[in-house]
Amino acid sequence: MVVGAEKDSLRGSHRAVRVRARRPLRVTELVTGAMVLLAAGGAMAGPVVAAVLVYRAGGPQVGTAVTASVVVAVLAVAATLVTGVWLLATAWSRRTPRLAPETSTVRIPMPTGLRPRLGMTGVAVRGAP
Repeated sequence: MVVGAEKDSLRGSHRAVRVRARRPLRVTELVTGAMVLLAAGGAMAGPVVAAVLVYRAGGPQVGTAVTASVVVAVLAVAATLVTGVWLLATAWSRRTPRLAPETSTVRIPMPTGLRPRLGMTGVAVRGAP
């Protein structure tokens, strides 16, 4: 959507601004993003597992740079995979319709000691005297 431009005046206008309307992501966009994140997390998982195995087997452990890079890589893989699963869960919840609550189970709290009565004298709700 373009704000500040009239029809056919976009080319000559320097004041036209593009505005992106905020809307929730559709299910297909969520699933696509989840697939990309899960693929990236899976692709990063192999080298991270290899680095952790080399590190634990007694490979070069000079300084904290090696440890820090392995920890950051593990956190990146975990964040990527968790975000991918979260996007899939969000897409699943948007795909399935939510059921409306039944009106027969709606309960209205009433103060104790008071009995609701109808407009006629001598008649009470639910057979109360």
